Amino acid sequence: MLYDAALTANPIATRISTAAVLAVAGDALAQARQRSAAEKRAAVAYDSRRAAAFATVEAAYRGVLQQPIFSGIVSVCQGTALQRILPSAVVSLDACAALERVVFNQFVVSPTVYYPLFFSMTGLLGGLTARQCWQRARAQFPSLFGCNLLFWFPVQLVQFALVPARYKVPFICLAGLVWNVFLSAVAGSCARWRKPSASSAASAASAASAAVALKGVVVPTGSHGHGGHLQEGSLHEGDEAEESSSEVARSVG
Repeated sequence: MLYDAALTANPIATRISTAAVLAVAGDALAQARQRSAAEKRAAVAYDSRRAAAFATVEAAYRGVLQQPIFSGIVSVCQGTALQRILPSAVVSLDACAALERVVFNQFVVSPTVYYPLFFSMTGLLGGLTARQCWQRARAQFPSLFGCNLLFWFPVQLVQFALVPARYKVPFICLAGLVWNVFLSAVAGSCARWRKPSASSAASAASAASAAVALKGVVVPTGSHGHGGHLQEGSLHEGDEAEESSSEVARSVG
C-alpha cells in the first residue's frame, strides 16, 4: 500500500500532507455549499486565505502535534483511575483505558491546545487583530465545544479502542474531513469579525456629524480678533444688524 509505505518512510511529512489536503477539501465543500446558498443574493468568490488558514491549523495540529499527544495520552491513561470507580466485572480495563483517553483528550487537550490554535491561527491569517480573535473565540467556542463532544467523543472511542497506533492520525484526519465541513461552515469565515465595532462606528458617525456642523465656518486671517473662529451664525447676526440700520435710515428719509 503506497500510503502505508509513505507513512513508514516519512511519517511526519505524510501526516502533515494528509491533514492539509483533507482540511482544504473540507473547507472547499463548506465554501461550495455557502456559495450555492448565496447565489440568489450575490456571487461569492472562493476564499483561498480561509482555505490556507484551515490547512495551516490542521497541518500543525494533526500533522505535527497530534501523534506525540496521542502517545502521551496512551502512556498516561491506562484505565486504572476509572476502574477504581467502575466495577471490573462490567467494564474491562481496555474499555476504561479508551474512555479515560477520550475524556482527557476532549476535556483537556481540545480546549487548551486545539481551539486556542484554531482561533488564533485562522483569525490572524484571516486578517483579524488579537482582540478580534479573542472576541470571536469567546462568541463561538461554547457552541463549538458542545458540537465537538457530540462528534468526536464516539469517533475517538473507536480510535483509542480499535485503531492501531500508526493509523490513529490518518483515521482522525479522515473523520476530520466531515468535521472540517461543519467547522468551516460554522466558524470558518472571519469577515463578520473584521467589521468595525459599535464604538468605532459611533466614533465615525460623530466625526461625520462634526464635519457637517462645521460646514460654512469662516476662519479669519488674524487681522480680525485674536485668530479665533468666526462662525456662520455670527455673520448672520451682523447682516441682520446692518439690514435693520438700513431700514431705519429709509424710514427717516
